[in-house]
Amino acid sequence: MQAKTAEDTFRDDLVGLIPHMRAFSRSLTGDAAQADDLAQEALAKAWDKRSSFEPGTNLKAWVFMIVRNQFFSDKRRSWRSQPLDPEVAERTLVAVTNPIATLELDEVRRAMMRLPEDQREALILIGAGG
Repeated sequence: MQAKTAEDTFRDDLVGLIPHMRAFSRSLTGDAAQADDLAQEALAKAWDKRSSFEPGTNLKAWVFMIVRNQFFSDKRRSWRSQPLDPEVAERTLVAVTNPIATLELDEVRRAMMRLPEDQREALILIGAGG
């Protein structure tokens, strides 16, 4: 049987902290889905930065600091994000299979926006009705 390497020990200890990370994330966010995302991001960051952890120090404190810092970073960025507006989503044209179709659909959208509102509405109703 092979002896555990330092990386194996770190991995095992980090995996053991996942429930604590999720609970701490939940206390910060107040939302289960956001907490899971936060814990997952922090876990990935902790694994990525494992070389900066000093063995023999408190891994839980180190990981919680990463969770907290990630939470604050996300909060600083959150003012730029907007919740999904269903009306905007309905008006968004998406072309999945043809990359050129995206450009063509954007041209159609711009052309329609230049039409007077009553003509644009009539065209949309005719198009939607078939």
